[in-house]
Amino acid sequence: MTREARERDEFRTPFSPKALRVVQVTTDPARDSHMDQQNAIRWTPDSKRFLLRREAADNGAAKPGLWLCDTEDGFAIRPVREWANVLPPFTPTAADAEGSLSLAGGQLDPAGDSLFEFYQKGGTLELRRVSLETGKAEPLMTAPAPLSTGWMDVSADGEHVLLSVFLGDGKTEGAPWALRVFDVRNRRQWLVELTNKHRKAGASVYRKGAAFCPGNDHAGVYDILVAVGPARLANGSWLTPPDGSWGPTPSGDATFDFTCVCRDDGGDYPHDGRGPCRVLPLPAPPAYITSHACWRGRSARTFVASMYNVSTTRWRVPFVEVEPAGMEAETVREARAAAPSKWVDLTRFVSRADACHFNFDGSGRHLVSDTDGYVLPQTCMLYVGAYVEPEHGDAPYLETRLLGLARTSWKTQPAHPHPCLSPDGRFAVFQSDFSGRPQVHVAHGFTYP
Repeated sequence: MTREARERDEFRTPFSPKALRVVQVTTDPARDSHMDQQNAIRWTPDSKRFLLRREAADNGAAKPGLWLCDTEDGFAIRPVREWANVLPPFTPTAADAEGSLSLAGGQLDPAGDSLFEFYQKGGTLELRRVSLETGKAEPLMTAPAPLSTGWMDVSADGEHVLLSVFLGDGKTEGAPWALRVFDVRNRRQWLVELTNKHRKAGASVYRKGAAFCPGNDHAGVYDILVAVGPARLANGSWLTPPDGSWGPTPSGDATFDFTCVCRDDGGDYPHDGRGPCRVLPLPAPPAYITSHACWRGRSARTFVASMYNVSTTRWRVPFVEVEPAGMEAETVREARAAAPSKWVDLTRFVSRADACHFNFDGSGRHLVSDTDGYVLPQTCMLYVGAYVEPEHGDAPYLETRLLGLARTSWKTQPAHPHPCLSPDGRFAVFQSDFSGRPQVHVAHGFTYP
């Protein structure tokens, strides 16, 4: 075990909870450390340990890898996986490339005793299961290595693993992205082809609980979120070039029309933008722009998004809650505009709604969030919230409480706070580069409103 943890009080403010404690878990000044993908499975189900990522040291003395933090052992950390090479996402890879896939490097099995990782060797992509105790990797399945990859996700029962892959050959304009789904129990795999614009597909899209079924019925455990929209940008160009690299979305271009809930076999996905589907009736652009989103806890039927309200000059980024609704795909845009009551502003009683990255605990009753720091990072705050359901049938809402300042630059993704709650809601993990470069911190000792 490595013991780098130290108490920090610089994140507290005069308005912070008196019992709040903040621990800087990683302190190595030679490399970045972070807990990325705040909606991925990073915690063990008992809320005692969580997974974090450490990049290679500047001088090459330490390898990149995944480490485990033990909250019951003074926040000590130890390596679970270390790699000689990491292949970055949304970047063309050579035919003989070898290394762990960066964003898909690892995600915990929901049981909490192992993790899944993707490793590429030449033209072969390998899915592995790695023991948290021994670090031993068990090869599970292989697939042809794509030109470029994105995010991964794991279903709530740990039996399906999903990876977003680019199906281009390096030359063809408009080549599509797809979801490659691995059924690790039955050793089967398949592709769900999307469009050229779906490069972010697979970012914590699985339903982390059986949302659309009672009791232990797993009918909804393989539900995923997929955006639906035209294959091209408004100017007629393709978002992803032939080599599969990342290109910025043109300002003002609504990348997708709407988001729907479908099965991970793609059978009920409206590929041509037509037919019945389960839609998330979020506020429509151009008045609203989705920032970040996730399912509310493990068993709630609803989905929550932080959304920029750009309809006025007043800065406001509310939390909006919706329940999937059955609609005809070709009429979704009109239906969303005509039925604003389909969504609930959870922050309508907050004096200044300012949401960005956020995460719920397992119960869906508690939330942690940061405020937007893209414009003024020095004003970025961390806060927690409680989900309140009034007794008399009124719409639910959030009560919020300030934790402290994030004190981070927002200059890189690892420097974004990306707060994440433990399943039991006792711990809030976040990133900050206040000490010089991105490091992992844990806030605890706080209570909810």
